[in-house]
Amino acid sequence: MMIFTRRLTLTLCAFVTLALSPLHAQPKTSSAPFTLSLKKDITSTAAVLTVYTGAVLYEKLNSSSDWNGMLYDKSSLNGFDAFFMHPYNDGLNTLSNVTVGAADVLPYLAVAAPLLITGIQQGKNEQRKGTYDDYRDFTTATVIYAESLVYAHAINYTLKTFISRARPFMYYDSLAPSDRLSSGDWDRSFPSGHTAMAFAGAVCGSYLFCEYFPDSKWKVPVTLTSLALAGTTAVLRVTSGNHFATDVIAGAVLGSVIGVLTPLSHHASTKNTQVSILPLGFSIKHEM
Repeated sequence: MMIFTRRLTLTLCAFVTLALSPLHAQPKTSSAPFTLSLKKDITSTAAVLTVYTGAVLYEKLNSSSDWNGMLYDKSSLNGFDAFFMHPYNDGLNTLSNVTVGAADVLPYLAVAAPLLITGIQQGKNEQRKGTYDDYRDFTTATVIYAESLVYAHAINYTLKTFISRARPFMYYDSLAPSDRLSSGDWDRSFPSGHTAMAFAGAVCGSYLFCEYFPDSKWKVPVTLTSLALAGTTAVLRVTSGNHFATDVIAGAVLGSVIGVLTPLSHHASTKNTQVSILPLGFSIKHEM
């Protein structure tokens, strides 16, 4: 069920990105902090989704994820991961699903809601029907945020597929969740997808908020709350027995990098600097 939910989220975010990007083919207003490029947005998203599709097909065709029924040996782990590892806890697992959802939704609402209200109010103040220009900032922020989640999920999923690391609960005698064993999810520990998604949403949302509302007194509360939710998700993924400490550290770094580079690649002040998200990394090119 969780895998289906992640793929549904990815599909919806990708749809938002590809559907709304063409609306920005016209020039933007000079005061907007971010802009979109039809060619770059569609090309980057399509490239990442192509690699993601390849990873999905590889997973379906590869039978190496069948568990042989043997527990893994804790002595084979490095000391850092062994110290922080925990057996599976379904309650904490469920709670981590809640916190990752909050980390992805709340930062977006903090940015999108005031931008949407501003667009609606602008039309009302001028006593006319709203136009696309009224909602330009709202749709720009929505596309950028959707892109960050698409990139985080797709890149993380690809890494999981080819690294194939057993989860901590495979090292304990306690019963592991049967659905995770049958689906092959038991060896998809590195890096942590929940943590990557949480930090991508938290960092991207905070970045967008601070740029759109530079004088707002809510900048610090929004940023701290977003990062706190992401950090809580990381802790819960370890204490629930789903991930090792290094898994969530890698996920946090991956999500944070994507959360910064995605809006940075659309920033109006970096028109001479090309920041591109690639299927398995990123590139930065500056033109003098």
